[in-house]
Amino acid sequence: MATIQSRATVSALRRHRPFSIGWLVSWLVVAVGPAAAQTEPATAPSEEPKVTVSLPAALPARTRTVAGRIVLTPVEKTILGAVQDRTRRFDETGLYVMFAVAARAPELGAMQWYELDRPAYVNLLADPARYRAAPLRAKVRIYYVSKRTSGAGLGFRRFWPKDRPVWEMDCLWTDEPHERDKPVRVYSVVDPGPLIGDPDEIGPHNRHKYSRGPIIRIAALSYKVLRDLQESNRQERDYPVLIAWQLSRTVPWKSVGKWDVGALKEFAPLLFLVIVLGAGFYFTRRRLAKLKQADRDAARRRRPLSYQTDEEAAASAPMVGRDEPHEVPDGSVDPKLAAAVEEFLQEKERADDDGGKDHSG
Repeated sequence: MATIQSRATVSALRRHRPFSIGWLVSWLVVAVGPAAAQTEPATAPSEEPKVTVSLPAALPARTRTVAGRIVLTPVEKTILGAVQDRTRRFDETGLYVMFAVAARAPELGAMQWYELDRPAYVNLLADPARYRAAPLRAKVRIYYVSKRTSGAGLGFRRFWPKDRPVWEMDCLWTDEPHERDKPVRVYSVVDPGPLIGDPDEIGPHNRHKYSRGPIIRIAALSYKVLRDLQESNRQERDYPVLIAWQLSRTVPWKSVGKWDVGALKEFAPLLFLVIVLGAGFYFTRRRLAKLKQADRDAARRRRPLSYQTDEEAAASAPMVGRDEPHEVPDGSVDPKLAAAVEEFLQEKERADDDGGKDHSG
């Protein structure tokens, strides 16, 4: 039996030998082919070198935060990495890169403002590299605004076209106490004019002055810490430079006397609605209180005493709307009326006497 089984196995291998050899050759071609192709010299023409374009990288679909949607390209990261702080130079190429990044920053909704970081002023000065190109929110008081265009206080690079203006604003940081000691320079890629209104004075080089110092809140990117001379004492002072991409008006609630007409017009409809609703609530509550008191008084009048039945209590209770007895006015009585009454009483006495005599007989 063992001999017969071995012969059958050998004969089966002989029948399938061509298939096995062909399969082995195919496997060798597939395995060795790529290696041989890599060793051969390339005969195709060389490809053109790749050029890095300054465009934002593609964002994943799951990115929802504001900070996650602001992405820098490798070129932008390299340029901003070379920016130096506490110098009197702006590093203009880095400045134009920041303009481009701010221009493509996402528009914020009412609740997305609170997703942004609100760093302390001293932290921006202490570690500017940490906050470079980082989105933040701040509240500033504006005193001077200048519109910068290409050829008038502003150049241009391939990151920022020459037909795009920028608004330079000298402000004070009002998120913390002692705002007078916290200057900040803000460059905005959007016009602040519709929010802060007309200036109080227009100085040299079309520099708009706002004496009342309107307050706005900004969504901005931190750029660098600049060193410059103060106009008051001509001493050097460091202050942060921010690039704003969205502005929002805030009302200084702490000081009612500093409200302007524009702010009052904005809040007049809301204030009128609150007054009307408050008055309606007050009079409705007062009317309901009077009705409840009337119901309690009526129930108290109908309530029987401990020794009375319900019928006796109803009879003894004062009736609502009952006529009060009228007092007889002073003066003389009509003689005819007095004679008629006297005659009626005499006839009544005679009738009583006659009735008593008949009863006794």
